[in-house]
Amino acid sequence: MTKPDKDKLERATLDALTNAGVVHDDSRIVGGSTWKAYADGRPAGAVVTLQDLEAMEDDDQ
Repeated sequence: MTKPDKDKLERATLDALTNAGVVHDDSRIVGGSTWKAYADGRPAGAVVTLQDLEAMEDDDQ
C-alpha cells in the first residue's frame, strides 16, 4: 500500500475541484487546512468545505 504525502493529496483534491468545474482556478483558493488520517477499516474519503469570500463580505455589509 502506498502512503501519499499530505501535500500531494491536497493538490489532487484541488485539481479535481478545478477539473469538475467547482472552482474556476485553484490558484484563487486563499487558505485551507489539510490533514491525513488512516481509515482504520472505515471507507476512505474526504470532507471538503468551500466558502465564497465575496459572498461573506456582502453578508457583513
